[in-house]
Amino acid sequence: MAEVGGGMEAEARGWIEAVTGTALGGMSLQEELKDGTVLCTLANKISDGCCKAPSSSKMPFKQMENISNYLDACSKLGVPKHDLFQTVALFENKDMIAVLPNIHSLGPVSYT
Repeated sequence: MAEVGGGMEAEARGWIEAVTGTALGGMSLQEELKDGTVLCTLANKISDGCCKAPSSSKMPFKQMENISNYLDACSKLGVPKHDLFQTVALFENKDMIAVLPNIHSLGPVSYT
């Protein structure tokens, strides 16, 4: 099975690694982002302190809270509302097609 949005996913992965300065592991992008810690780190690299520090808890509600905190940070950073996604889209791998445009729209607002 081909990766969802293969080109977009590879671009998003590369950009996240470049901004955070950390290489992601060998799992799918969804699995790498699922607990929200990478996303919170990404937001804070763009604008220090714009996102609550992520919880490292393995509890699902804490991981979903990390994603929610990231989405709040995206709003603060100016990501258009239509480029946000529902937490379950990422956490439960329901709609990576909604997650990838969010990451791509974060790029331009990070340079303003």
